[in-house]
Amino acid sequence: MRPTRRITLEFELDLLSPMGIGGTGRGADAEVAFVRDGSGRLVVPGTSIAGALRALLPAEDADRLFGTMEQASPLAVSDGMVARQETVVFRRTAIDRVTGAALESALFSFEALPPGSTIRFTATLDAASDDSEQEERLARLVALIEAGHLVLGRGKTTGWGRTAGRVVESRVVDLVGHAGPGELPAATDWTPPAVTTVGSERAKFRIIWHQLQPIMVRNGDSGVFDQMPIVWPTVDGKIRFVIPGSSLKGALRSRAEFIVRTVGLGPDRSASDRKDQIELPLVTHLFGTPARDEDHPPGAGAVRVHDCVSESELSAEKWEGLIHRALAAGEDDAVSGFTENGVQVDVVTHNAIDRWTGGVGDGLLFNSVEAHGVVWNPIELEIDQKRLGPEPGAAMGLLWLVLRDLEAGWVPLGGLVNRGFGQIAVSDIKGEGLATSEDGALAAWRAYAGERA
Repeated sequence: MRPTRRITLEFELDLLSPMGIGGTGRGADAEVAFVRDGSGRLVVPGTSIAGALRALLPAEDADRLFGTMEQASPLAVSDGMVARQETVVFRRTAIDRVTGAALESALFSFEALPPGSTIRFTATLDAASDDSEQEERLARLVALIEAGHLVLGRGKTTGWGRTAGRVVESRVVDLVGHAGPGELPAATDWTPPAVTTVGSERAKFRIIWHQLQPIMVRNGDSGVFDQMPIVWPTVDGKIRFVIPGSSLKGALRSRAEFIVRTVGLGPDRSASDRKDQIELPLVTHLFGTPARDEDHPPGAGAVRVHDCVSESELSAEKWEGLIHRALAAGEDDAVSGFTENGVQVDVVTHNAIDRWTGGVGDGLLFNSVEAHGVVWNPIELEIDQKRLGPEPGAAMGLLWLVLRDLEAGWVPLGGLVNRGFGQIAVSDIKGEGLATSEDGALAAWRAYAGERA
């Protein structure tokens, strides 16, 4: 069908969490630099945006809008231009799923856009005037973007790349008949057709909670401190504490693995390849499959866990002053913390014990920054119910068991949990968009476990 008009939409995206897309080279301070164009400007490739947009739609709609191997795409997506040309460097490590410890030689660093960055891109659809179905598909895509479903870049299931999007300008131009010689066709605003509710396949959980003890998630750039919380700067000279979605997801996954092994659903422990023991039923559908080798690449799971950011804000000046005092202090000098907005920040020195002599271990002195009284926003989970595997009810039942244990206080968060840190209290768990009720999911889990235990 010959296109007779062109619909052009300009979008603006606000990043709600960090977003990283790796370029081809190293950065000055990171092993993986953010993508840049030929002029050195930060950009989000149109192919990355188009791929994320395509993933939002059912297969048939995606093929009609974005094309197939046999048919070109009628929808063109431009590169995303980054308004504020600033990046931050993040450092991460991977966990060995066999030992539970940090994976050797797995520490890496990468550039990312910070939360609050703005990205603008253009989507242009060529369609026939009487092709109402294409306009409805485009309208559904716009609704998904405006509902916050568009996620870009790496680490999607650990809360990275979340956006709040909107259309800032729309134009419709007739491609035939109305312009004279040397004249451009007149442009009008696009009025999207009404569409049905979107995103119904995604369920959400919102967990209301507060900390009882400091959450010790280690900053990769701790510097002078051995243990220091992760913080994000705000645009008004403040900092907020952050628990990465990867850390939260790891705690939930560990509990799910514990439950599955407890009821006897894990693989035979006599398996010759110990890595076979970590691919547990239902757990991989919920939380993904870790990479094993070239023949076994990683696979995304159904659960996406957002970064959890504190409501509490502290002065960035006071926070940086704490670091400067530590740098200036002598080896035996104490470093004082500070209190602000109900949050008490302490610098604490610890000694590790030599397990052979029972005395203080030589060279095992370390210090940490501990934040007491931090008020947190809710923990948010999204579940793509299409990814729950062949036993979706049982998988959701397992997730409900994990959330019940979290509510009961049996799932601490962060590190140093064997020393009493990371204890939390959950006051409410709210779910929406669930295809199966809690009772129905737990019944499916009991039936699944009973047949296989």
